[in-house]
Amino acid sequence: MKRGFLREILDDVARGKDLVSLFMAPGRSPSQVWMALNTLVDMGEGPLFRKVAAKYRVDPSYLLHRIQGLLHQVEELRKEDPYSLLGVGYTASPSEIHRRWKELMQEWHPDKRGGDPEAQEACRKINEAYELLKDRDRRREYDRRYVPLLAVLREVAEGAQTCHVPSSRRWPRFAVLGLTAVLAIVVLVLLRVSSKGPAPSPSRVAALAPAPQSRPQSVPKPAPLQSQPQSPSIPAPKSESRLTPLLAERETYSSSSKEVQGTSERVSSKKVEKSVVSSVYEAFSPPKVAGEMEKKEESSLEHSKSNPF
Repeated sequence: MKRGFLREILDDVARGKDLVSLFMAPGRSPSQVWMALNTLVDMGEGPLFRKVAAKYRVDPSYLLHRIQGLLHQVEELRKEDPYSLLGVGYTASPSEIHRRWKELMQEWHPDKRGGDPEAQEACRKINEAYELLKDRDRRREYDRRYVPLLAVLREVAEGAQTCHVPSSRRWPRFAVLGLTAVLAIVVLVLLRVSSKGPAPSPSRVAALAPAPQSRPQSVPKPAPLQSQPQSPSIPAPKSESRLTPLLAERETYSSSSKEVQGTSERVSSKKVEKSVVSSVYEAFSPPKVAGEMEKKEESSLEHSKSNPF
């Protein structure tokens, strides 16, 4: 809302204008005046209040209290509106007003409600509204003075409920802000969850979940072994003393066999040499010498066989 319009409303409040003059001034909308008064209450005793208060030589708190009083008068005027109390329109006929008054009195009569104080108060307000509207002159004056304002206030009644005249009506704005913040957080969480992909099905989660491990049963500790008496050690048989002669004989046999093999090889080689020599000798010597040579060879062979070593 413009600051100039707020300053204009605050000047009228400082001059002491009443409710009707304030709302029904030419060029003003009653709904705008209603919003301006609530805005001034929200501002509190700020710089604008101090400036206007200094101009009219009043205290800033006086201006604030007077604005709150005007808003309270609007609420009371709406509550005490005879047309609203009887539930009829501003153009209702006298017969319609009388019929509606009769219905309400039958509904709220104290005799039917067992002397309920609330019913007595309701009957009092219904009778006052009916007395005002059944009088033609009083109704004409009331219509001239308040009906234009009440008609506008009735149209903005829903907005007037949300506007906060006293400080006790300031909580809805904070509630709306808190609710908006909560909804924003919920939307962000949903977007983050949806970006990660669909959640796995419960069956898949159950299949992937590790099988519960059974707790190992307590195994009883084994009983300590009883010490058994040691049997006397039995000396191992001395097999080494028996094997020693056999090993010695084996070594002697192997050495003798090697010597026999070497002797046989030497004898065979000698035979070959003698055969070669004899063949050469026979080729170049007379037959007698050859016969003697054969006899010597035979005797030497017999001698070698009888005594191989």
